[in-house]
Amino acid sequence: MMMILAVRSFGLQGEWNLINVTGGFTEVDQDFEEGIIIWDFNESDSMLTITNNSTITEVYDGFPSGVYSYSVVTLANGSEELVVNEINLGTFTSTSDSFTVNQQFRDGFRIQFMR
Repeated sequence: MMMILAVRSFGLQGEWNLINVTGGFTEVDQDFEEGIIIWDFNESDSMLTITNNSTITEVYDGFPSGVYSYSVVTLANGSEELVVNEINLGTFTSTSDSFTVNQQFRDGFRIQFMR
């Protein structure tokens, strides 16, 4: 069991477009056009507004449209994980214009976002 060292925001403020989902048991590799699935982070209240207009039903595309709580958790080993609506989505890495959530180590998905 991993020990949690800290929970904090991570410079996510604003809108991000989900652009790709890969992995899973079926080896998905699905691109999404900009504007189809938007995650809008509000760091002042740790809330995430998701607008999901995807019509693709056979591929994992995150959460349905709605408002969710979120946090970035720093573990004792130094890795960071994104938690949305109390669901740990996996290891979190970011740059100023992109971020990735990766749970492929659990046979899950790798989800990529761009500004």
